Amino acid sequence: MAFRLKVLMLVLPLLVSLSTIAAEREKLHIFYITTRDRDPQPEYRERIHRIMEDVQDFYRTEMKRNGYGPKTFQLDRDGSSKVVVNLIKLDWNFEPEGAFEVKKAQPLIDELLKEKGLDINKTHILVYSDGYWQDGDVWKYDIPYHGGGGANGGSAWVADHVLLDPENFDPGLKDIINDRGQKLTPGKFNAKMLGGVTHELGHAFGLPHNRETKEEKQKLGTALMGAGNYTYRMERIGKRKGSFLTKQHAFILSLHPLFNGKEPENFDAPDVFIDSLSFKRKNGKLSVSGKAIPADGIAGFVIYNDELPTGVNKDYDAKAYLVEARPGGNFSTDLALPKDGEYNLKIKTYFNNGVKSTFGFDYILKDGQVDGDSLGKDYRWKRAKHAFGQKDAAALRKLMPQIEKDDPETAQQTKRFLQVAEQWEGFTTPAHVAHNKKTISLSSTRWDAAKTGWLIPSFDGVMDPEGKRIQPLWSAKGKCPQGLYAHPDSSYGYNLDGKWKKLKTRFGIQARYKKGSVVFVVKADGKEVFRSPLTRLADGEQQIELDVSRFKKLELITEPGEDGKEGDWGIWIDPTLKR
Repeated sequence: MAFRLKVLMLVLPLLVSLSTIAAEREKLHIFYITTRDRDPQPEYRERIHRIMEDVQDFYRTEMKRNGYGPKTFQLDRDGSSKVVVNLIKLDWNFEPEGAFEVKKAQPLIDELLKEKGLDINKTHILVYSDGYWQDGDVWKYDIPYHGGGGANGGSAWVADHVLLDPENFDPGLKDIINDRGQKLTPGKFNAKMLGGVTHELGHAFGLPHNRETKEEKQKLGTALMGAGNYTYRMERIGKRKGSFLTKQHAFILSLHPLFNGKEPENFDAPDVFIDSLSFKRKNGKLSVSGKAIPADGIAGFVIYNDELPTGVNKDYDAKAYLVEARPGGNFSTDLALPKDGEYNLKIKTYFNNGVKSTFGFDYILKDGQVDGDSLGKDYRWKRAKHAFGQKDAAALRKLMPQIEKDDPETAQQTKRFLQVAEQWEGFTTPAHVAHNKKTISLSSTRWDAAKTGWLIPSFDGVMDPEGKRIQPLWSAKGKCPQGLYAHPDSSYGYNLDGKWKKLKTRFGIQARYKKGSVVFVVKADGKEVFRSPLTRLADGEQQIELDVSRFKKLELITEPGEDGKEGDWGIWIDPTLKR
């Protein structure tokens, strides 16, 4: 099969105003993928319009039931209020026995979104794939249902079928469809397949798996993000209670831009550490309390308690708890006391902009009590990573003796953290460097704020977030003893306080990444003073010298090329300030 791609249908207006782009970002965009030899399934536009209005109504009804009013996601619609379905044809023929490789359509979806001024990584999309085929009386497909995302963008990938239609929730329809060996009425088929659409959309909006309580099961049915993808609208065919949205997930969606129509100023969220973590058995419950650091901008917490093993599709039994944020980031709640065993606890801190930070760890419950040793080892390691993020060498030195007893590998990782943190202890900001020092490397000073799109901000090398290794910076010309690792989107901000005259730096791509393409940008007091052409490894090291006198703030930024972020290991080489 040749994998050359071509868009056979591309009719979208060019929309470039920032207000329009923001409005487009607050909508769900629908795509339909088929191959060059197949027409889409009959009435696909009309059916998908009905499907999406039905799913939209499900979320609206459930948000209202949970006390948030009739909020739901917005859809991309045309002038007659019909749902826009963007058709893409792949430039190869359908192969019934082969996998329908929908991800190969992603560059085409990206191209279509760019026509609207949108970034595929910062937009919410739902993709229907025309991948069903018939083998005798059996309908088959090879398309994994999946979704993922959050407040800042997400995607869901599902299959289309001619019978996929909410009008088929009719108990009078008795015909049988053989769906991959499972014989179903049209109503049950839609309960499962439209349930899949609604469930995967939940993942695209940032909802993880969870399970309903016994009380919820009796009163409401099955949690959408549990097994509710098999029971969607079952009440319409008179079988049993259908699917519902839990209060925890309604809270999460209430913060989501697609539901509240509010585009936040940014989608930043700090890496939260849960301090003062405590477990107590009380009145047949497991009481959990702690303090989130930092505490600014917290809207609330959702805690998931999941019996091991956990991970992909092993967390359908996770119990969720909505927890109020108290002043100073403090929280406390009672969990249903689980049976003895091994568990994973995830404390998800949600901020007012809809973005979350996850703090998770494993523990053992024995005789109804949390085993201190099982919690201690994992929690100490989390504390070590938090201390490293703060470059708190004193805290790392305090933790080291116990971590060395916990595990030799973890001890080695913590030693690497300590090595970097002790270097940081000797740094000061450029604004506070002694005036008689005429030159200084920025990689030997403290930044005010830093971020990278992959791994973590690092000076004079590249460290992975787990501290497993530190690799040197290495340009096309060789090893670089001093510099900053800058995988896009990255930025390093420094306080100059008008005390420096020149910035001299080289920049390039980490030597092993031939596919990397990065744009290097310098801002001073928020104003762009330099922008490089697209830079690749073959371009070698580039050099600039800029006048930064009178400027108080300096920012070194990298942006990805149009081909995505794969291999975009940018490096600032020996960035130096001069008096």
